[in-house]
Amino acid sequence: MRWHYRLLMLCTAAVLAAGCSNNNQPANDTTTIAGPNASLTACETYVGDFVFLDANCNGVQDGGEAGVAGVNVKLYTCEGILLRTTTTDANGHYEFTGFQDDVVKVFFELPTGYSFSPKDQGGVDAADSDAGADGYTDCFLVECDKPINFMDAGLCGEDVPCESSVGDRVWFDANCNGVQDKDESGVPNVTVELRTCEGGLVSSTTTDGSGGYLFTGLESGSYKICVVLPDGYDFAPKDQGGNDGLDSDVNADGCTDCFELDCNDDITRDAGLCERKGGGSEGCTPGFWRNHLSHWAATPYSPDMLVNDVFGCTLVPAGVTLGQAIDAPQTYGVLPFHAIAALLNATHPDVDYAYDVSEIIDAACSGDKDKLADANEAGCTLSGGNTTGGGNGPSGGKQNTR
Repeated sequence: MRWHYRLLMLCTAAVLAAGCSNNNQPANDTTTIAGPNASLTACETYVGDFVFLDANCNGVQDGGEAGVAGVNVKLYTCEGILLRTTTTDANGHYEFTGFQDDVVKVFFELPTGYSFSPKDQGGVDAADSDAGADGYTDCFLVECDKPINFMDAGLCGEDVPCESSVGDRVWFDANCNGVQDKDESGVPNVTVELRTCEGGLVSSTTTDGSGGYLFTGLESGSYKICVVLPDGYDFAPKDQGGNDGLDSDVNADGCTDCFELDCNDDITRDAGLCERKGGGSEGCTPGFWRNHLSHWAATPYSPDMLVNDVFGCTLVPAGVTLGQAIDAPQTYGVLPFHAIAALLNATHPDVDYAYDVSEIIDAACSGDKDKLADANEAGCTLSGGNTTGGGNGPSGGKQNTR
């Protein structure tokens, strides 16, 4: 029962001078309401706020999400009696004023092509969506001079196109370490394909003068990037260095792993290209590399790098470095002993080695020690640079271990 009715019950003829009147009008009433509640009187009441396009459909008014104009909004009593009708303005705003205090609810008429956002998300009532799936808010009490200015509705645009993008760069990895080092340039005119995870071609482009490429306007889904390998190149090792924005993301077949796009931009899909050196007939033994550390400086590898990080698989116990593994084959095994030497041979500019880095990593991780051992004994063209005193001529001599 409304407060002025309760007040009426307490009033008697003996106490009219204390604040009650014969016509039962509260002091702030202004006009008489026509319609279903004609016996009640009006006061300064207000209900309103905002209908917004919830771009990510999370039920929260995020920054930059615009209002929706022209949405029909209705105010009902909780018994279903229509009190007011309006439409949202150009900014998505609406309001109802000038009716008596009452228990009411707001109804938002859903435009074609939209659905309602999830209700009561985010914990902030002024920034959530209050409309249920049927378009109605919960019932709430409106009292004189207590405005309700947070009854919002979020609309998910079911037919609004998704604007995802994916891309980045194809670059020449001069030291073939799988990382975009300073001054390593992009490779232009390389064909890059966007494919579904099943292999279907979605789109194709070529890299620009800086090696950059970009696919835009993509629907949500699962994709992969495939780079067509130019003549004279091999792909750099994948996922090196710990920075996804600077590494190479393609596998030996030139394609990335599958990834998801859902109205987002992914500008981290790079591919490093190394100069092809495989097919040569030179190779220095692990013993040579163990005893001639100064020659490592011409490669992208150093003795303090971790073996398992470099190869991307478990060849030795965690924490073992390249220098430790190549110095102690009796402790860590002859597979990492030869695999490390093979990487050094493949990336040294003065050694024409039989295999490229990707082939070496594949052989090491699959346990094919003999393939690498044979290539490491093809004959070494390097000499000098003996930093430990253990060398025995340019081939490493007695340092060879099968």
